Amino acid sequence: MWSCPGLRGGVNFCFGLIVVPDVTGLRSHAVALATAAVAAGLAAGCSHAASPAPSATPPAPGRPAGNVTAVAAYLGGLAASGRFTGTVLVARDGRVLLDAGYGLADRAARTPNRPATIFQVGSVTKQFTAMAIAILAQQGRLRLAGRACAYLPSCPPAWRRITIAELLTHTSGIANWSSWRLTVPLPGEATDPVRAIVAQAQREPLAFRPGHRAAYSNPGYVVLGDIIQQVSRMTYAAFLQRHIFGPLGMTRTGVYQGGPPGPGHALGYLASGAVAETILTAWSTAAGAVYSTTGDLDRWDQALITGHPRLVAPALLRQILTVHAPCPYQTCPLPADQGYGYGWFVGGSGAAKLANHSGSVDGFWAYNGFYPARDATVVILSNLDTVAINPLSARLNQLAAAPVK
Repeated sequence: MWSCPGLRGGVNFCFGLIVVPDVTGLRSHAVALATAAVAAGLAAGCSHAASPAPSATPPAPGRPAGNVTAVAAYLGGLAASGRFTGTVLVARDGRVLLDAGYGLADRAARTPNRPATIFQVGSVTKQFTAMAIAILAQQGRLRLAGRACAYLPSCPPAWRRITIAELLTHTSGIANWSSWRLTVPLPGEATDPVRAIVAQAQREPLAFRPGHRAAYSNPGYVVLGDIIQQVSRMTYAAFLQRHIFGPLGMTRTGVYQGGPPGPGHALGYLASGAVAETILTAWSTAAGAVYSTTGDLDRWDQALITGHPRLVAPALLRQILTVHAPCPYQTCPLPADQGYGYGWFVGGSGAAKLANHSGSVDGFWAYNGFYPARDATVVILSNLDTVAINPLSARLNQLAAAPVK
């Protein structure tokens, strides 16, 4: 049994050598989805009250000490300067090198972030949406190359050519909700926000001809969630639980569906220090409503790296983790990224191949990435709105994938 020694000097350390058993955001400009839905943002790190510097923990025998020390020193500096609060897991060769909490999950209650603390993960959700679609394809219940309209109860003429694969790769032409010019609530958003979002997406003109460009589309992933529900006759949350979270033992992962944060959940904090609202997170569903922990996301990554437990056939998993389209931004989030697969940014080849995705909702940032050939994983979950997730993840990837010292 592994346990965390608790809060030390402002950083909740859980170092361990443990065998694992098995940017791109949704950010609000207003309270109502109607007045601004959500826009992708890449925030630069800013400050809150500085946390005390972390105390060092001697490496256990057999641990790659140099790598762990470098990671801990880097994160400790960010935490001490108020530029990071949250949890981080770094693993290599099936062994967790560091799983640590930094700062507070609830400032008013002085509850520390710990490895088991639950965070909203924003667009990291898209990994799970893509896998759910792949599972339905493996079951023969839909085709990745099939027309999306074949699986929806209604479709505008402009959508007739859109394929499921184009929804997965942000090449459908469905405009992101940051471009919607709305001044009043969406019809029906209070009772069925997903249906309201899909209906509004259908009313908006396409940004481009399907398959001819790549541009990030959160509504496209909400549509994928609707397809999952239509085909499976299950809610999006229930499908993920039955086919992904349950089989992988991800007991602290689920789909946020509104209401106050449950026990063990971190509160998200805005730059002002205010606690972030969560209603837009619930409405983002298949585009950004999953919550999780570093340990659960490591279980997910290990299943994809090792194939145990197997969620889809290896050939289909390779298809998920293959570049099918350019990065859906003017530039890729990380230097290593070469394009977009199905729910993942992908870059490199051989030992340097990296699959990753970042995500944000108000008050939270997240990153999940892994090197399949190196069995190296980096998971970052933060409840600080101003965290600079791209340079943070790039640096930790560099340290995680570096030769063991």
